[in-house]
Amino acid sequence: MSTGIIGRNFEVTPDIRDLLDKKLAKIIDKLFSDVIDTRVMLQVEKYRNICEIIIVGKEHDVKSVQESGESMHEAINLALDHVKR
Repeated sequence: MSTGIIGRNFEVTPDIRDLLDKKLAKIIDKLFSDVIDTRVMLQVEKYRNICEIIIVGKEHDVKSVQESGESMHEAINLALDHVKR
């Protein structure tokens, strides 16, 4: 499984990359068995921090989640919580 992390108007730091890799790996191992690709897009628009997570699997459709928050860490955590549901 490959994970692509893209930042739009936002610099993806190694800390954020490690946080996403670690949390996504736990969620994917627990919930999905046939994941092909995972993409995360982090962007900043004026006063919103947006995290979009796209999970592509073999036997299931694309799972796409988009959440926004006051900080990027909050947006990431909200999006990851949404994937769990």
